[in-house]
Amino acid sequence: MSIRIAIQRELDSPIPLEIRPETRMAGNQEGLGLIDAKDLQLRSIQQHMDNVHAPELLKYLPSGIKRPDTYKRNELVHAGNVIFDLDFLRRVDSVFLVENKVQRHDLLAAFRNRYGDDPEAFQGYLPAEVERIINLKSSLTHLWTWKDLKRPGDNEHISKRDALINMCDTAIRRWFQRTTHPYSMDEVASTFADIRNRYDIERECIEKESKSLGKFQRLRNKVRGLKRFKK
Repeated sequence: MSIRIAIQRELDSPIPLEIRPETRMAGNQEGLGLIDAKDLQLRSIQQHMDNVHAPELLKYLPSGIKRPDTYKRNELVHAGNVIFDLDFLRRVDSVFLVENKVQRHDLLAAFRNRYGDDPEAFQGYLPAEVERIINLKSSLTHLWTWKDLKRPGDNEHISKRDALINMCDTAIRRWFQRTTHPYSMDEVASTFADIRNRYDIERECIEKESKSLGKFQRLRNKVRGLKRFKK
């Protein structure tokens, strides 16, 4: 399926709207009018496509120009996007399934593997902070920055990663159980800010250690090469 067709289908997909009696205007649950909601949808699509394709172009920057950080590029391209994936599952058609030789149950299994639950578990209104927490959990579970923690000294990072995943799980569960256990928007925003801050600090620490180790290994290999040359 071409990018043009994918974008057109996204634009053609319906936006959940409601009529507000006091103004007799149509809007979504976040208070956006029809035009604003469609514009937000288009900008979301454009950002998603930029995240996918721009890093590939940046690989061909002229020598001497500092390239974007590999870790950040990995997150831009491969981080979760639960809203996009939920919408994709709603509008996927037989043409896509045939072209990619998959069944719908395969896509549902892929979603479960990525987000840890069925699409039905995420139905209903998702504020931006909850959406971002779901995406962060996916990143913590699947991005190689967090998966490739196999060195003897990585135990502390693994412990902090697992604690962050538990924080995400708790926040997600509280949001969808808020009818019996109230969870205010202020609490959600505060929880997301805390998780995001911890995530960024730990990721930066992992990246610095990995880069330092890489430099050490390159130096060691260079020394070994010189020794072999002298022999």
